[in-house]
Amino acid sequence: MSELDLIPSEDKFRTIADGGTLHTFRNGLLEKVSDKRSGSKFNAEWTFRIYLTWIFSQIEQLQWDEHTAAGAVTLVEGRSIGWSSGKVCTRIRIEISSRCIHAYPVQE
Repeated sequence: MSELDLIPSEDKFRTIADGGTLHTFRNGLLEKVSDKRSGSKFNAEWTFRIYLTWIFSQIEQLQWDEHTAAGAVTLVEGRSIGWSSGKVCTRIRIEISSRCIHAYPVQE
């Protein structure tokens, strides 16, 4: 069974508390969710499942795992993916710290 087969259905994500863990990947990394009011936001088509699938593919390419030191990378998607401070964004920043991964839209 692949990592992507283990990602839960959309309904499960709706029960996760603000700031809670969305998913624990088998490589030991956790994906955290922002609260509803603060932080950058992805466009509506970025469902939790699409979001986690995208993050998984990126951390595989970056070869990040539970032993990766804290750091960040900003990736360009080439299309509108969300909003940050009221502006449309095409870039996503992925941060890793203490085995937690967080990805969010950032301004150009």
